[in-house]
Amino acid sequence: MKFGGTSVKNASAMQNVLEIVKSRKEQNPVVVLSACSGITDKLIRLIQDASKKPAKIMMKEIEAIEIHHLNIIEELIRKKEIKKHCSENVQNMIQQLVLLVEGVSLLRECTPRSLDAAVSFGELLSSTIFEAACRDKKLDSVFLDARHVMKTNSDFTQASVDFKETKNLANKNIYPLSNKRKIIITQGFIGSDDNGVTTTLGRGGSDYTAAVLGSVLNTDEIQIWTDVNGVLSADPRIVHNAVTIPEMSFDEIRELSYYGAKVLHPDTIKPAILRKIPVRVLNTFHPENEGTLITPGTKVKSARIRAVHLKKNCINLSVEVPHTQNPEIQAFEILSQVYKSGIKIVSTSIVDNKIFVTIDNPNESTYNSIKNILYGFDYKIENVSLLCICGVNLLKDSDILQKVTIILNRFEPKSVLYGFSSNSLIVSVPNGNGAGALNAVHKLILDDK
Repeated sequence: MKFGGTSVKNASAMQNVLEIVKSRKEQNPVVVLSACSGITDKLIRLIQDASKKPAKIMMKEIEAIEIHHLNIIEELIRKKEIKKHCSENVQNMIQQLVLLVEGVSLLRECTPRSLDAAVSFGELLSSTIFEAACRDKKLDSVFLDARHVMKTNSDFTQASVDFKETKNLANKNIYPLSNKRKIIITQGFIGSDDNGVTTTLGRGGSDYTAAVLGSVLNTDEIQIWTDVNGVLSADPRIVHNAVTIPEMSFDEIRELSYYGAKVLHPDTIKPAILRKIPVRVLNTFHPENEGTLITPGTKVKSARIRAVHLKKNCINLSVEVPHTQNPEIQAFEILSQVYKSGIKIVSTSIVDNKIFVTIDNPNESTYNSIKNILYGFDYKIENVSLLCICGVNLLKDSDILQKVTIILNRFEPKSVLYGFSSNSLIVSVPNGNGAGALNAVHKLILDDK
């Protein structure tokens, strides 16, 4: 069970988590916690600023972090002895953070190793408090430092997991506790290298920790608890009647993630998918909601649209290649140069002697690169929004393409293309028509229920 930053942001949120863990104690959970929401960013700024400023200037920031966690203890934990011991543990960690900041300030250098050491305090603080709260509520829990299990290389800030050694350590450190029916409280995001030095797994690392531990322990299910009711059919800020998708395949999640939807990143749960362990996305604040179950394949067999995402701030680039040249070879040469320039390509197509490229989030550098690459060519740039329509077997059902085309006619579509698999369609529309087009296509999802 992995709980994200918003799930443990304060005492009230942690209380929700306590109730959820308590209700599932018979399932023998391993609980993986993120840092309190916003703390990781504060720690990053703190240690980076320490390399440029005197340490005493940073003490106010450290004090704010300390007060935040002590306030959670005060509100969450009732028993005086547990509260006192937990507060002392937090204050000891804060003192270690002070020493680290003073060292970085003195050397005037923030190394990746120092950065990992600093940000690890976020997870260590939240898990320390939560485990104490479990004991306060008479749950049979035990604190497990993830650095004693999650073994990585020494690529600080983006460490790679040593799966073989992690499995050995999980068998040694987790199974005996699990066999005693203990609720194991540990941290996401952090690990250690062969020398015992703290490392981190990069952003999304807590989800990845849960997937790795679930994989090496061969658990029944991995649960990712967050602040939404699973994976939604659209952004609820734009589509007010968006619904939770009960189950999805890994491929569908990958498509949505690639096109910018704020869903679980597929790379973070890949270890679970490879072992065919189901992953469920659930809402800490509405645990009664069944969420979304992600599996290697989907039970849905008939072709249908399942989700649609609006991607703003894109451009359509159309290039005309002279007939005197070999259009296909010239097109591939142009696309190769665009790709090598670092421009993020969302989709491409070649029709006769014309190349169509959709580019994500262009900036001044993007336009300069296009100008240099296409010097001497006739080209056109249009600002567009993309509708990324994801589902099952869309390529196999011409009726779906026809329905989408008819519905979107009034929104002046610039292009309709298949994505990089049969699970997606990519439609570009003028920027001002994006929200309307999104709601119109989403109606197809509701009508199909």
